[in-house]
Amino acid sequence: FRAPSHPRSSTMSPPAYVKLCTLLAEGLLLAPGLRNLMAPGAMLPILGDAEFTRGLFGDVTAGTLDGRRALALSQLWGALIVAFGMVKLVTIFTNPEGTFLRRNLMLTIGFGDVLLFAFLQEHTQMLADGFSADTLPVKCALLIEASALLIDVVTRPRQTKPGGKRA
Repeated sequence: FRAPSHPRSSTMSPPAYVKLCTLLAEGLLLAPGLRNLMAPGAMLPILGDAEFTRGLFGDVTAGTLDGRRALALSQLWGALIVAFGMVKLVTIFTNPEGTFLRRNLMLTIGFGDVLLFAFLQEHTQMLADGFSADTLPVKCALLIEASALLIDVVTRPRQTKPGGKRA
């Protein structure tokens, strides 16, 4: 037995450009994130990664972090925790109907990307001076992903399923 397909099923899924932008941005952003979780200090074949890692963590064995680095780390972790917290809150406390849940998650993730972009923008000079790190690729990835998500949220109409409620 096969359930009949929903007539609007193709419009409920995010469009291809949103999927592509998210895939590219997350590919760039997940690699260092997974590295930091699973193999801290390992170098990735990403331009400037070795300099950034050495500059950010310095002499890890001595456990030294100066004030600017500690601030940057604190703000970065804060931005990530806030972004993740927003996703959890939206997931738990918004409309259970999938189309609107997806919209709300895309909105939250888009604003989380803007928050991370703002962090990088604020610390661009410090990252360049202290770590020889070029934040432009990551900032571009964040803005492209945020733009794709937020444009989709604002422009694509979403209709309730038959018998569903709209928030």
